[in-house]
Amino acid sequence: MEDMQHKRVIIGERLKALRKEQKITQVQLAEAIQEHPTYISRWENGNLDIGVPQLYKLATYFKVSVLFLLGEDIKSREKELGQIIKSKRKLKGLELYDMAKLLKGKIDPLRLNNIENGTTQPTQEEIESIANVLNIDPNILVRDDEQSFEIIKRELYRLGLPEDDIKAIDQHIKFKLYN
Repeated sequence: MEDMQHKRVIIGERLKALRKEQKITQVQLAEAIQEHPTYISRWENGNLDIGVPQLYKLATYFKVSVLFLLGEDIKSREKELGQIIKSKRKLKGLELYDMAKLLKGKIDPLRLNNIENGTTQPTQEEIESIANVLNIDPNILVRDDEQSFEIIKRELYRLGLPEDDIKAIDQHIKFKLYN
């Protein structure tokens, strides 16, 4: 039970930080994801379990992964991603500043440097822009969907979601991914 409370606190802290970063109120967020404002408050304070559909709504709204909301340590993933980008850039014979110029203002050199150093998480749009400049498949730069969902499923089991619900979600996501 304590583990579930800890997970609610992590989700709440990340949710609150994202909301404040976007400079929106709990009421504005509630309207955006079509939930009651008291839910936002209770989620942020770790006083209410959050459902899978709501996690997906929030992840979509904030343009982050569900794994991030669930508390995955993204720092190691950011460093790994940064190393991949840096090595691919160097293989192309590009200096950081030259690559930033090829990105045509979409990512400035300082942000690109932070992405490569693993101190900044790139958006999906930035990943696609970088992949385009490097002439590589963007999927090389992101964890594959199967691996991500396996982590999510383990977390849902740990949180006590019924197995039938997890199987239904699994089937739904696989259908969306492959059809």
